[in-house]
Amino acid sequence: MLTTHLLGFPCLGSQRELDRAVAQYRRAELDEAGLMAVGRELRLRHWQWQHAAGLRFVSVGDFSYGDLVLDTAVLLGALPARFGFATQALSRAQYLELVHGNASLPGCEARRWFDTDHRYLQPEFDMASRFDGGPAWLLDELREARLAGFTPKVQLLGPLSLLKLARVAEVDALALLPRLVPAYVRLLKQLLAEGSEWVQLDEPILGQQLDATWLAAFAPVYRELAEAHPHILLASYFAEVGKHAGLLRSLPVAGLHIDLVSAPQQLAVFADWPQGKVLSVGVIDGRQVWKADLDAVLDRLTPLHSRLGEALWLAPSCSLRHVPPDLSQAGLAPQIQAGLSFARQKLAELSTLARALCLGRSVCFQALEANRAALSQFRAQADRNVAELIHAAASR
Repeated sequence: MLTTHLLGFPCLGSQRELDRAVAQYRRAELDEAGLMAVGRELRLRHWQWQHAAGLRFVSVGDFSYGDLVLDTAVLLGALPARFGFATQALSRAQYLELVHGNASLPGCEARRWFDTDHRYLQPEFDMASRFDGGPAWLLDELREARLAGFTPKVQLLGPLSLLKLARVAEVDALALLPRLVPAYVRLLKQLLAEGSEWVQLDEPILGQQLDATWLAAFAPVYRELAEAHPHILLASYFAEVGKHAGLLRSLPVAGLHIDLVSAPQQLAVFADWPQGKVLSVGVIDGRQVWKADLDAVLDRLTPLHSRLGEALWLAPSCSLRHVPPDLSQAGLAPQIQAGLSFARQKLAELSTLARALCLGRSVCFQALEANRAALSQFRAQADRNVAELIHAAASR
């Protein structure tokens, strides 16, 4: 069976349980043990959904009580110096001060996450930033997943994207690489020792305009990282990266993820991906709540699957944190649900695609037929809505 996996899952909960728990904790209505219990319950629920859908891995590292970009800096031990917190002894209460601020200091600045409506919290680095390691929260979640019987894939923001997105004072950002890369190497070795067979490193800046100095940094950085962990999946999303195809083919990583929703033309560029390396293709839209046209996706993937076989992995285009967790908990009318797919439902879409590619469309006849019927019903309803709007406008 083909490998299906995620680049991340929404962590708030179907009823925004995490938001409520964090708010209660900050008001001293919930203690830290209660806050951690809510997090564990949500992670377990989401891992169970991923496992039940047949995904090869559950996603670890996509859960945050604040912000994932800030979490990466915290994990590596580079906290905003203005707070004066000890890195390895950072408490959850102190972490939330980094997120929300305190009586005397504002929290980290919220910036737009590429071209999405989401925001990230900007890490703050300077020439004194040491990257000597922070709290072991990620390792704890990795152990938690393994103890629950799941096969984990850890995801992290890659080092070059972390530097590019951070606020760096007093020094050129790339000058911090000699300190930052050893921190990633140390962490990758820890993750491998703790049982993370694969690690996903996100480098979304590959879709941006990068000057020659930034592009030249990728090869030496990833040579060091690949020596620390044999199975790195380098992930790009939100944009076309075919212009860097030569660079990406040459990097000593075990796999590459590309976004075929935002940039479907990339399929032709990467169709000759080297044998022996994984090519993960993002074919389910991770930013929109609409059902995928599974027949159309299968038509595009069948030739690629014939060539790559099990080296082809299927995934959403990007992290699913951009969509709500579960349609069945949304309380929407059936006629509205017909054309919708939230995070949990996108897991089922991935499963259907993998089974149809491996076993044939006839094996998935009922699922594909239900997809066709739902899309037809949704389009018909949309046409009726448009006709009603045109008639109302003409009657004025």
